[in-house]
Amino acid sequence: MSTLALPPAQPQLASNAEALRLLGMTALTLLLWALAYQPTLLAMVHVWQTSETYAHGFLIAPIAGYLLYSQRAALCAQPVARAPLALAVLLLMGALWTGATLAAVNVLAELAAVGMLVGALWFMVGTAWLRVAWFPCAFLLLAVPLGDGLTPLLISHTADFVVTALRLVGVPVFREGSFFVIPSGSWSVVTGCSGMRYLMATLTVAALFAHLNYRAVWKQGLFLLLALTVALVANWFRAFGIVMIAHLSDMRLALGVDHYLYGWVFFGIIIFLLMAIGGRWRDELPPPATVCPPLHGVALRLGEGLLLLALLCVWPLALPLAAPLDAQPLPPLRPALPAADWHAVAPPFGDWRPHFVGTPQLQAGAARQGEQSCGWQLAWYPGQRPGEELIHAASRLVQEKDDPWRLLAQTLRDSGLPSAPRARESLLKARDGDRVALVWQWYWVDGQFVTDALAVQWLGLRARVSGRSNAGATVLVYVPLADESAQVEASSRLRACAGPLLASFATEFAAATLPRGEP
Repeated sequence: MSTLALPPAQPQLASNAEALRLLGMTALTLLLWALAYQPTLLAMVHVWQTSETYAHGFLIAPIAGYLLYSQRAALCAQPVARAPLALAVLLLMGALWTGATLAAVNVLAELAAVGMLVGALWFMVGTAWLRVAWFPCAFLLLAVPLGDGLTPLLISHTADFVVTALRLVGVPVFREGSFFVIPSGSWSVVTGCSGMRYLMATLTVAALFAHLNYRAVWKQGLFLLLALTVALVANWFRAFGIVMIAHLSDMRLALGVDHYLYGWVFFGIIIFLLMAIGGRWRDELPPPATVCPPLHGVALRLGEGLLLLALLCVWPLALPLAAPLDAQPLPPLRPALPAADWHAVAPPFGDWRPHFVGTPQLQAGAARQGEQSCGWQLAWYPGQRPGEELIHAASRLVQEKDDPWRLLAQTLRDSGLPSAPRARESLLKARDGDRVALVWQWYWVDGQFVTDALAVQWLGLRARVSGRSNAGATVLVYVPLADESAQVEASSRLRACAGPLLASFATEFAAATLPRGEP
């Protein structure tokens, strides 16, 4: 007796109704995601609008969408399936978004929001689709404004290179921090000269070029690393070239609009040459298919779709429950002098005004006890949130342009104070050359004085999760110096003044953050 051989099981062909359901679910997911994370997305768009470094963010989503469209045939050839592991990604990204939002860490919140979208798409279409569409999904991360923390380091390295190159070609240089003077005029390396714009533009263009021209991952990574290195070094030569053009032309060229024009033309030439060289080793990629095969698999069922939407929306809906103190504005801060034997005096420098992001309550003054005196400044944030946070790249002790003061050096210093053992020490000098100040800086959050950005964010998160206010303050205590060589003596004066002042300020901060009704 013979048996009939059955053909091997084939993936189920999705009906038109199921295909339409998948498209509809995708559109609904995108809409609810945009609505649920609207504040985070708007904060990201605001950075694109206000920063030339991240203006490319407007192009990221359209490019990713086009890449997905160009891969439609390869995607349709993969079976549609559920990816249970994506639920873990959604939980992780949701928890990260909640924590970052509570701690007012915009970058992490934006990364988590993008990760939530990728995780949702992964759950709907499955791992086989994600293997094909991994680059467009990863490309979306370039929309997040990352890298501001590297700017001070890039400024320092650019200044090092320019000053060294000038000396090598025989131009005398006098340097103070990121400022330097040559016989033809004075210069400063600011954020626009740091190379961060070049790096972000290069990262975006080079990643796209590598994906479209190379198959092997190692070739893609090598080209990307080479492109970033070339962009960094090219920025050094660009800055040096602009200084030399101005110097040789008696400060008639490379000072106005042509300053930026020369820079971007030079950068464009470098990128063109880089791609021309990289194209010599490109792989022969097969032409994209133009006919989309029938879609295989089964779209999301109702219960699965509801679970996905719930995991997307639960975090923003639950956020107010984790931050009940937002509805209780704190009273204005009124700092007092440490004790009766301290007397208020006029601040040593009335023209030094640090810049703080947002609208904090600003307080300034000076105090004297016997022979000890110092100035102080406070920036009090009653509640940290996006745009009103202690840690922000735009908050500076001195402005880069049109500020009567310059930042010469900055480091971490052992303060010798039990309540604040570490201080961020900054050396400032007035542009008139006659006044020097030594500044110690701290952040106060949830009862502690710290100097590290991660510590500030952790303390703010701890406070919010525990039901306390995440209010915080930037505290600056400073003394005048006779010259830059008097830092040791000034440190002793700062230590003697800062201890009583910090104790007094901490009492005021703690009293201001007590829930209403508590003694």
